[in-house]
Amino acid sequence: MSSFAEMMKASWDNHCVAFGAQDVEKIALDYTDASVITVFDNSSNVKSIYKGVNGTKEFFTGLFAVLPDISCLATPVCDFDAEGKQFFLVWDCPSSGFGRCADTFVFDENGKVLRQNVMISKVVKVE
Repeated sequence: MSSFAEMMKASWDNHCVAFGAQDVEKIALDYTDASVITVFDNSSNVKSIYKGVNGTKEFFTGLFAVLPDISCLATPVCDFDAEGKQFFLVWDCPSSGFGRCADTFVFDENGKVLRQNVMISKVVKVE
């Protein structure tokens, strides 16, 4: 594995551990002031953009507030592409009301997240 691939994998491994612990400060270590997270909420048709480390913290603080129970979190697709400097993730978490969601992470030359594109789908319960 090349040193870039190792840096990218180290960031991804940290992201996974921090996500599971819902640790915003630890997740923020994988982002820089040049990072941009673009989120599309398929349920509300709202697109939001978060920039830099502060934007990263804002995004994950909000996400964790609506994702309190990750006991049923599943990731049927986890594609690591060091050559393309990206990671593609498909996930769902019905225990917190999320259906099929997808993220694409693009890493910079230091193995930090440069761009993250997120599409989320909250499950709408019909009474």
